[in-house]
Amino acid sequence: LSGDILPESEPKSIVLGEEIGRLAGRVAGALQGMDHPAMKWTWDWDLRQATRVAGDLRTYLPSSRLTLCDAAVRYLAQHFYPVLPQLREGMIHGDLNDTNLLFNAERQVVGVLDFQDALHGCSVFELGICAGYFAISAWT
Repeated sequence: LSGDILPESEPKSIVLGEEIGRLAGRVAGALQGMDHPAMKWTWDWDLRQATRVAGDLRTYLPSSRLTLCDAAVRYLAQHFYPVLPQLREGMIHGDLNDTNLLFNAERQVVGVLDFQDALHGCSVFELGICAGYFAISAWT
């Protein structure tokens, strides 16, 4: 594949975020219908595991963050987990971020790397994971 990974120091623009959001939709669509026993696994980045992971993290959190962690777990229980059965599922990349994407000189995505963490999950998670990565980046 030709293209380059963006330098970590390069600012991330709203236009780039929109491009990558569209890519997340295209990747989720392209992977629909794929099925293999090897993709039926889970790991801590699987959003369906959020409550368990939050519980595991409580041990490492400073006491000032425990209230926020507990509120997040309550929110997931009330609003997230009840709708999971209604969401379309399929194979997802699960790790779309700027270190797993190749860009051309015009900063358009020309390649996707790192499919070894792909798994069966909710298709909308692709966009959520992608947005989460870019939300922690410095936007210009």
